[in-house]
Amino acid sequence: MTIHAVQVGGPRALVINLDHRGDRRQWMSCSCIPALVEAGADAGILSAVDGATVTEAAGVPWWAISDATLAQVEARWAELFPTEKLPVNEICRYYGRPVNSGEVGIYLSHRQAWKNALGAPWTLILEDDVAPVDFLPKLAPMDNMDERQAREHGVFLQVCRRRWAAIWNTLQQTVDDLRNQSGPQSCWDLLLLGRHRFGEDKPLVGDHDVVRAGFSTCLHAYVVSEKGAQKLLEYTALDRPGAQGVIPIDDLLPLLWSRTHPRKDLELYEQASFDDSR
Repeated sequence: MTIHAVQVGGPRALVINLDHRGDRRQWMSCSCIPALVEAGADAGILSAVDGATVTEAAGVPWWAISDATLAQVEARWAELFPTEKLPVNEICRYYGRPVNSGEVGIYLSHRQAWKNALGAPWTLILEDDVAPVDFLPKLAPMDNMDERQAREHGVFLQVCRRRWAAIWNTLQQTVDDLRNQSGPQSCWDLLLLGRHRFGEDKPLVGDHDVVRAGFSTCLHAYVVSEKGAQKLLEYTALDRPGAQGVIPIDDLLPLLWSRTHPRKDLELYEQASFDDSR
């Protein structure tokens, strides 16, 4: 896959939200959605899939690895990402257990978002706990604030709205600029806004801040083109030949674009399961 960034004309924005997380839906409906709509987005809330209720999908049966393999993954992680080493107990949190229901729900929720991205030139996809600022003040529940707390809430709300409007405007400018570039950067699938970068990025030619992304996790804010959404739906279809079940999105997507992973078995799975058309 190509990870950078579109055509203009009807871009969308989707916030993925579990129905029972009304607190997050209320906050994003106040702090994010109105600002994006005012800036020109077709924006709304997308009901997430609750993995605890899913019976038609399950994780790959080989996800949990042995203690000996965990040690190998720790060593390979240190080799691939020497400035972002993880201790074996932290690696065990992710790979020493089966794929859980939350990860199944996230996988299916992002597939729902990609389906909703079809028909738009590009779509901003956000998880409902994403924040457009580096600081998060401790706020009281929105329906239980005193006068001082309400004032602080109002100030923070306006900061977030301005940031989301600025992010949307920057996205529009960036995708316009990239569309006018020659070479691979003019044809893109995915643009990462928020992430935890582990692998080394590579520069792209042009007067912009976009890079070819290295291995990255925490994909809570990204833009997908219509072509990219079609590819992702194809790659993540559970009835695709060679598919063996759900692989957590935070591992599968960076594996697809970087073709690198600290787990060698995932690299081998990628090589055996996907063609070279990315």
